[in-house]
Amino acid sequence: MDEAKVKKHREKTKKAVLKQLIKLGGTATLADLHDFSEKKYFVAHRAFSSLMEEYVEENLLLWDATTGIATITDAGRSFVKG
Repeated sequence: MDEAKVKKHREKTKKAVLKQLIKLGGTATLADLHDFSEKKYFVAHRAFSSLMEEYVEENLLLWDATTGIATITDAGRSFVKG
């Protein structure tokens, strides 16, 4: 497996999911984001969970487990632009 290709794909997916979140008005359910990443970038299940954890750790989105809603942060918007 080419680690550089994997890393490049992950970064592309990371930005694309955040762009989709913006397109959806800044908030979306985890199911909607999972469906998008799986259908468009073939990132699902464990890889998607890892990606979500990364978003939260990097303050790119906020995750409310009680409502199941992800909300993009200003840092997430900046990440998409940069």
